[in-house]
Amino acid sequence: MSLNKALYLSFVHVTIFWLLVFTQGCSTSKHQVEILGDGAYKVDGIRYDVMKSAVGFVEQGIASWYGPGFDKKPTASGEIYDMHLMTAAHKTLPLPSYVEVTHLENGKSIIVKVNDRGPYHPGRIIDLSFAAAKALGIDYVGTGPVKIRTLPEGDVPLNHQSLVGEVVYIQIGAYGQAATAQTIFKNLVNHGHSKAFIQHITKRELYRVRVGPFLERDSATLSLSKIKALYPKAYILLDLPHQQAAIE
Repeated sequence: MSLNKALYLSFVHVTIFWLLVFTQGCSTSKHQVEILGDGAYKVDGIRYDVMKSAVGFVEQGIASWYGPGFDKKPTASGEIYDMHLMTAAHKTLPLPSYVEVTHLENGKSIIVKVNDRGPYHPGRIIDLSFAAAKALGIDYVGTGPVKIRTLPEGDVPLNHQSLVGEVVYIQIGAYGQAATAQTIFKNLVNHGHSKAFIQHITKRELYRVRVGPFLERDSATLSLSKIKALYPKAYILLDLPHQQAAIE
């Protein structure tokens, strides 16, 4: 490849990236907002009712992200938006809430603090900070298919930024049949492992059965010793932003 062609491709790549930076995000500052009271509000004439409780909440759809155009500006919670922290915006979750976001195609998972409102673009369910989007692998493409689920209150860390770069799970296995994964999931729940869940990786049609997330490796190790009595090949998995590391 010639130097001129390489420079041109580099220019195109950077240009596309910054176009995404300024067009993908969705903030209430671009919309007409009306506060109705009792947790309800309207944006551009559409009513949204904030949930009284986020316990057990699960949602699937498209994630986007917002960056420099909103950096250092107040969020709906009153906190100042920092694009380099692991935060997000959601239309109806209580502020703050903590959610696990899983990319349905590449399998990456992160934990974010929801402290803002949005996105109001049709079809999108969550707006991630730049740091969260980068960790999930959607910073260049701008959007991605995700599943989000709230963390139980007892799992919320005192300083959730300590989770950046590491989320701990126990992986039981990955299966090609949904029925197999469902059977194992039910067995885990019946044995008291309430953090068990199935992660569907659509790109490869795999169904991962995992338990977690755990905020400390010691907690994961304790649970692993019990799970191995049922599934001896289970192991601890550190889900990192750019790689995965298994610990036997």
